Amino acid sequence: MAVCVGVAVSGVQCVSDLLVAPSQSVYTFDPVLPVPNTVNIGDTIAIPQAQLTVDGRVVVVGLGASVVTGATVLKVDSLGRLIVLGPGDGVVRVHPISAALPTDTLHQDFALHAAVPKLTSTGPDAIYSIKDTVTLAATPRTNGGVAIAGAPVAWSLVSGSGIVTLLNASTGQFRGEANGDAVIMAASDSATLQRTIRVRQRATKVLPAGAVVFRALGRAQVLTPQAQDARNNSVTGGTTRWGAIPHGKTVTRGRPMCPLPGAPDRG
Repeated sequence: MAVCVGVAVSGVQCVSDLLVAPSQSVYTFDPVLPVPNTVNIGDTIAIPQAQLTVDGRVVVVGLGASVVTGATVLKVDSLGRLIVLGPGDGVVRVHPISAALPTDTLHQDFALHAAVPKLTSTGPDAIYSIKDTVTLAATPRTNGGVAIAGAPVAWSLVSGSGIVTLLNASTGQFRGEANGDAVIMAASDSATLQRTIRVRQRATKVLPAGAVVFRALGRAQVLTPQAQDARNNSVTGGTTRWGAIPHGKTVTRGRPMCPLPGAPDRG
């Protein structure tokens, strides 16, 4: 009994009719464009397509596939679908399926790269002392949101080179250098993610402005205390609040106060 398949343009034709003289027929098995080269980790997709031609005529046949290299990256399931398991590269071999074919050597190999489709990020986005460091985490994920193990992530500085310094591209560690904003980026394959680090010094202490003795009422004296962050760096641009305390009392909570001569003791 003849096995019949569809033939492009010329309608339906039996494969056995095309194989009357196998030794004289020309068989080709070519990929169908566009040829894929990148697939997303976590996806289940159709195998790459190829078509059989006999003596220049396209013959519709079934397709089978197997993984040649990259068994931890790619897998063909029982339904003939391609499952992308994890990061890396692999080769899928596709071959025509037909009992009427006189040869089983026809195949096409497709080299595929399994890529990270998206990234998510966590970690602080503010630095409050010059020379403090922060470490940001970026997690590669599938389109379904599942974390992908083993996919490398690289961090880089997009803008603000004088604001922060990149200390470690693989761990996402940055150091604050000056007040301002810096844009940073994480990348894994073609997936990218940008974040902004804000360097905003916070004063944690104020150095005394020095002792001043007023020997006459109405005399003025300008005092300039020095605010510092947690790493003893000077903080500029802030506002110092002044007030009066009774004579002989001490300054508390780092707030500089100038005592007035002869002020009554309210303690």
